[in-house]
Amino acid sequence: MKLVKERRTDAARLDRVPQPISFLAVIAKLGHNQLREAIRHFRHQPNPVAWALLGVFGLLMAFALVTAGLRFHRITILLGVHVPVALFNDYLLSVFISLFGIRFLFQKSPRFRLQPYLHLPLKRWHLVAYFQGSSLFTIHNLYPLLFLLPFWSQFILPAYTTAGALYWLFAILLCLGISTLLNNWIRSVLTNSELVFIFLAILVWLLVAADTILSTFIVNDFSTFLFAGLANSDAVLLLLVSATAIFTLVLSSFSLYNSLVASSYRSVSRRRAWTTFDRLFGAGPVGALIQLELKMMWRNKRPRHYLIMSVLFSTAYLLFLLINPATSRGAIFGAIIGLFASGGFALNYGQLMFAWESTFFDGLLVRHDKVSDIIKAKLILLQTSCAILFLFSMPVFALLRPELVPLHVAFLMYNVGITCVLIMLLAIRNRKRVDIQKGGSFFNYEGFSAAHWFWLLPVAVPPTILLYLLDDKLNVALLVISIVGAISMIGSHLWVDYFSDRLSRKRYEMARGFRTHAS
Repeated sequence: MKLVKERRTDAARLDRVPQPISFLAVIAKLGHNQLREAIRHFRHQPNPVAWALLGVFGLLMAFALVTAGLRFHRITILLGVHVPVALFNDYLLSVFISLFGIRFLFQKSPRFRLQPYLHLPLKRWHLVAYFQGSSLFTIHNLYPLLFLLPFWSQFILPAYTTAGALYWLFAILLCLGISTLLNNWIRSVLTNSELVFIFLAILVWLLVAADTILSTFIVNDFSTFLFAGLANSDAVLLLLVSATAIFTLVLSSFSLYNSLVASSYRSVSRRRAWTTFDRLFGAGPVGALIQLELKMMWRNKRPRHYLIMSVLFSTAYLLFLLINPATSRGAIFGAIIGLFASGGFALNYGQLMFAWESTFFDGLLVRHDKVSDIIKAKLILLQTSCAILFLFSMPVFALLRPELVPLHVAFLMYNVGITCVLIMLLAIRNRKRVDIQKGGSFFNYEGFSAAHWFWLLPVAVPPTILLYLLDDKLNVALLVISIVGAISMIGSHLWVDYFSDRLSRKRYEMARGFRTHAS
């Protein structure tokens, strides 16, 4: 009798074991869930007026793209070129590379959306396949097609054979897919290994710089060779593009899968390296607070990504701007180059000051640290980052554009004295919580408010206007920028007192905001 009961119990347990779910059922369930999530997200928008304006703007942009695709020959006449297809094929690959840069900045990784499903009894490969496929249906692929399809119907289809026109169009679709999958792969690489990402970024920018400096224009030549050959029904080139798409799919899928199973904890040996670094910070509570922020930055993914991207933007992106004088001419580009060359870290990381500590902000408040020490540590960190980035980027200026060295020096003073102060003023307004553990989320904009999007205006507009008004007296404009920055830098202790008083009055409101927005 006892044996029968045990067997029945075992059978009941087996009945409760989750049965494997087929791939098609997983796709249907995830698709239905994602659709419900999108509808709920749309219904609960706090500002429907802003969404309505964005919708109107999106429709206007779509209309402009379709019109530009149908009337591209008029644009080429304005440029003095009368062969629209040849001109378009010449720059098509460069356009894809530029669109990829925008995609990398703004398109989220599918890994971000995978996290809520990891506790379910679903195969990881099914999840990877679904989110790889769903990432193709994005506005980054839709908007280019609004231009490319009318252009294809107006200029490619009538001028070439049906097979050649279809080859060209299919290759365009594959290039958009490759761009999407490549973005997924790079974001996974950024999550798993920042060193590999840094190496790849520097390698790409060096190749682009060499191509421009040596005037070889390999990218344009290859673009013409590839797309003109496709339009002429070259099946080998179509196979080459298809093989590249398959390779990118396999590469990004394996990388995404590995990022799901990899541990997010760093090795103990790396943490021990800080014991040597600790000795450098024996300079009282301010030094200890700076050390605490540096450790937080290095041990958590999102602030570490901000650090890496700031260094890359201040060197690699600067290299791209400076090698081509046509792109770095004028007051606006001068201000952008000056601001980001030495102030990239302050402008990016500094925007979320205090929000980085939102998970332990309450604990920070009850410690015996003086408010003035907290402010002083953060201000010193931002100002020191300007000096370090200045030293990093100075060789690039001296080598490629020595005439811009005075601008670089003037904006160092401006960033240390003015930019850091304005960023601290913004930081004390932060009320939204930030999850610093989320990897591959450099542009997830968690913790951002409307003020963050417009805060660049008071930072960048004044020096830009000054450079524009004194265009014929550039040295005078740079001298004014330097003096203003130096005066503010000398009065840093006054800014510390001001921000300390402001933080003392706002700290409980900030703490309540960080707790309220906790998920």
